[in-house]
Amino acid sequence: MRGGAAILSPPPCAMTLDDEALDRLYKRYANSLLRYFQRRVADPELATDLMADTFATVLEQRQRYRGTSEQELSGWVWRIGQSTLREHEERGRTRARGASRVGRERRQLTDSEIERIEDDAMSERLREAVRRCLDRLPAEQREAVRLRVVEGLTYAEVSERLGIGVATTRVQVMRGVQKLRGMLEPIFSREEGAPW
Repeated sequence: MRGGAAILSPPPCAMTLDDEALDRLYKRYANSLLRYFQRRVADPELATDLMADTFATVLEQRQRYRGTSEQELSGWVWRIGQSTLREHEERGRTRARGASRVGRERRQLTDSEIERIEDDAMSERLREAVRRCLDRLPAEQREAVRLRVVEGLTYAEVSERLGIGVATTRVQVMRGVQKLRGMLEPIFSREEGAPW
């Protein structure tokens, strides 16, 4: 400016994370975080706990958030999610780990909720890779995973076909999926919506 000081625009204000903003944040990120955790732990109830823990941390830390853009907010939420998973892995906690964070009772997921979470986390590309790797699993796990993941049968239907209990079916599927995870690590390396 001629003969005067330049006028500087004020720095952008940090975003306020009030209750309404937190509600929007949950609606925007809950499903993608749940998919992220499910693909890594292969356990819908644990994935749900980790997702809840992530938002509990968001709630606890919201006063300290200083970001000014949606991109910064997204990165902040995903960093908390990554940290939540790292803490779980480092401590070797069991599936009940998340229940004590905010003093909440852990609600058991229904079969349909477990199936919805697993279906949501299982992309078509992953389904195809699973088909190719199934032969490397032990026979009992291979058939349980094939019926549940590839053919999309419910746990009750898989249980009936295999002549074993539903709880045993869940264990066989979970163990098989965990083994497949090691074989399919490159597919797990990048999440839809995650900034890494």
